[in-house]
Amino acid sequence: MEKIEMEAIDNMKSLFSLLIEEIKSVKEDKNKLPIQRLLNTEEAMKILGIKKSKLYDMVSRQELPHIKIAGKIMFDSTDLKKFIESNKKEKFRYDFNAGDLKGNKYNKKR
Repeated sequence: MEKIEMEAIDNMKSLFSLLIEEIKSVKEDKNKLPIQRLLNTEEAMKILGIKKSKLYDMVSRQELPHIKIAGKIMFDSTDLKKFIESNKKEKFRYDFNAGDLKGNKYNKKR
């Protein structure tokens, strides 16, 4: 009989552990902000770090994907991410050693 009680206690412990883990994951999901798909001009300006006039200029030149809904210009957040990624510049890196600087061109005459 003690063996059955111990098994029942062990089963309850594992169920409680699972329940606690599930509660923790729900709390974590609740704390995450949902990703907003459509952004207004103010939000797009903040993301891109530009002024309203530049944003409208880019829209009129069709440089920036946008959507018009009931006369309002909206931006798809995934399009903005793609735009940012496509406009990234690679870092310029030049490796050299001190020996490269020993030529006559770099030596100062005193």
